[in-house]
Amino acid sequence: MTHINSRTVGLLGVAAVLAIVAAVALNHARRPVAEPDRSATFAVPALHGHINDVTGLTITGPENKVLVTLTKSSQGWRVKERGDYPADTGKLRELLLKLTDAALLEPKTANPQRYAELGVDEPAGADAKGVLLTLDGLGQPVRLIVGTTASRGGATFVRRPDEPQSWLAKGELTVAKAPTDWLETAMVDLPAARIRQVSLRRPDGKTVRIEKAQESDTTFRLLDIPKGREVAEGAPARLASIPGGLMLADVMPQRDAEVPGNGQVTTAVFTTFDGLVLQLDAWKKDGRPLARLSTQVDAALADARIAADQAKAKAEHEAPQKATDPKSGNKPAGDALSQAVGAPASPPLAVSDPAADRRQRLDKLNADAAELSARFAGWTFVLPDFKYAELDKTIDSLLKPSAAAAPSAGKKPAARK
Repeated sequence: MTHINSRTVGLLGVAAVLAIVAAVALNHARRPVAEPDRSATFAVPALHGHINDVTGLTITGPENKVLVTLTKSSQGWRVKERGDYPADTGKLRELLLKLTDAALLEPKTANPQRYAELGVDEPAGADAKGVLLTLDGLGQPVRLIVGTTASRGGATFVRRPDEPQSWLAKGELTVAKAPTDWLETAMVDLPAARIRQVSLRRPDGKTVRIEKAQESDTTFRLLDIPKGREVAEGAPARLASIPGGLMLADVMPQRDAEVPGNGQVTTAVFTTFDGLVLQLDAWKKDGRPLARLSTQVDAALADARIAADQAKAKAEHEAPQKATDPKSGNKPAGDALSQAVGAPASPPLAVSDPAADRRQRLDKLNADAAELSARFAGWTFVLPDFKYAELDKTIDSLLKPSAAAAPSAGKKPAARK
């Protein structure tokens, strides 16, 4: 019989314990890593996966004054301080994405007396540097004080109002503080290449008219030029460029700034080759250039353009079939597939079904006019100064200086006495 002394038993016991510890450690190492607490790692954890749930954003500044209120409705995002005019959704989404990615990099002061140094103090004081953001639609209002940008860049000081601890958060969280900064500024984009004629009627009743014969023309012709005068190079084109990429500087409901009576308004009418007519009535009030816009369709111009385009399409379609080589008398090579099957090329809709083509084009033109009309209806716009300056033209301002006004060639001005 083999005898096991007490020392051997003790060693076996130790080995067993070590084996158990090793097994437990190995099992623990194989477990999946727990998800980090987002509330401890991000400035606004509630935004993760819920950006589209946000229904409102309020920006509060010094003296607890609400600076901007953005609200979401069935019609999209609106700026409350501008009569619920459409907001720039791209700019809003950019801010929400930055807030979502704003990881907390390192803790900063928890001393209320030092909050102002980082701009994270409550915006109650008149000298508050930061702003308070309030997000609605995330179950309960989510608030964050956004302070100053760190001097090293790429980070911003933030604090949750109900917590003493402030943080340095990832990203430059620049928050625009004026309602005009959040407006959808695009009004209309009617390039000069599309314009057939411009008629400008000034408050004094005098008119300025420019036109071009073909859409492919690169220059406009100034009408009603006084005898002996010449057009200044590029001047008519600047007049035609007014509705190209036209942006608003501000906006207000129509009731807050009605169009004044006759003798105070400049009216510009821009007519395109395909029949779209844009009218812009502009005037100044308290030094600001204001405008109302409207659109309609000139049916006669639209029909003439469609008929001309259809005739051109028909001629281009029939040309290969009618043309012959003057030497061989053979028809030139056309559509390879059509020749292989012995059939002519498929005609475009303008040729195969002119009525359907006309209907489609008129529907598109009317839809474009209706969309613009809906955008303009009920609003008075503040124009950029440089656009209004182009409207404030006389025919003389589009001409070269007259010979009478210019000094005679080779003649020196009289010496002063």
